[in-house]
Amino acid sequence: EEVEEAAAKSAKQLKQRTAKLRAARDDLDAAQEEIAALAAQLSEAQAALAANEGRVGAAARQAERDLEEARAALLEREKEVELLKEMVRAARSDAKTKEMQNQQLRRKLRTNAGTVTPGGTGASPPGKAAPGPRGKGAAPAGSNMMQVL
Repeated sequence: EEVEEAAAKSAKQLKQRTAKLRAARDDLDAAQEEIAALAAQLSEAQAALAANEGRVGAAARQAERDLEEARAALLEREKEVELLKEMVRAARSDAKTKEMQNQQLRRKLRTNAGTVTPGGTGASPPGKAAPGPRGKGAAPAGSNMMQVL
């Protein structure tokens, strides 16, 4: 009887251990399924991240190319502005030079107008040389000094 009792007790313990092992195996299977599902999610997330990085990288490279083109265009515009400024400076200088020449011619004409006698030629009085353009020789006969104006 004691042997039977010990055998019954041992059988009961074996059943309990077997049940625990089955429960543990079921828990292990569920955990492995959960791990597989999480691994699949991780793989999808990594693929999505790589795709996003690819798009972001392509967009960043395109933005950098666009920025470089804009910089080149800006540099070109700055050169054009400097050229235009130089042209304006030169035009102002030319205008100033022409205005000074016009003033000189007006003074000369006023001076010459004061020496002209009725019926005269506009030549200088005897003993005075007519002032001519410096370094260029005398103006041709019949030239109109007012053309510069």
